[in-house]
Amino acid sequence: MDRSGFRYLIVFGLIALAGIISQNLYGYIIAGISGLFLLFTAFFFRDPERKIPDGNDIIVSPADGVIVDISDVRDDDIGDCKNVAIFMSLANVHINRAPLDGDVIEVKHFDGKFKKAFLSEASLENERVEMLIETEFGKIRVKQIAGIIARRIICRAKVGDSLHKGQKYGIIHFGSRVELILSQSANIFVSNGQKVVAGETIVAKIK
Repeated sequence: MDRSGFRYLIVFGLIALAGIISQNLYGYIIAGISGLFLLFTAFFFRDPERKIPDGNDIIVSPADGVIVDISDVRDDDIGDCKNVAIFMSLANVHINRAPLDGDVIEVKHFDGKFKKAFLSEASLENERVEMLIETEFGKIRVKQIAGIIARRIICRAKVGDSLHKGQKYGIIHFGSRVELILSQSANIFVSNGQKVVAGETIVAKIK
């Protein structure tokens, strides 16, 4: 379980305990509701093991979810790029993983709106955190984008950190979008509508 979920478990656990201790109908109702929230929290913040594929030229998915867009874009730091967008529903594991070995050279937070995460405009208009990674094949960018429900983006990686492919570096609370921006030299292995698993699904290979 991701550590950011523990405080929610403690809060809901204490509320449930207080409801039981009260020994009245309303207390039991509150305890039951809190118990349901506690179970949902444990489910949402789950942290299953992942088998990271070998190969230094293999780029893995940074998030669980469904591919909602693959498009050509222009990035000031990378140049002409391919953008792979992943929508994460409430049912998905929300822990984000590094797509490739590399050094973090930039982390920026952008304030913004909270539009539905599967909309293309969410990429530029929603609140987000962008991380730029220098790899042996050049720069790649990963965006953590808030959605209509998501209100908290956690990026634990900092400038100067060295990340390994599949390494956990952050999480977005309650539904969101993650985008992976690669140079045109990447050979994309996924397609729109495909389900992907963070750290395991091969998104692309470097040509």
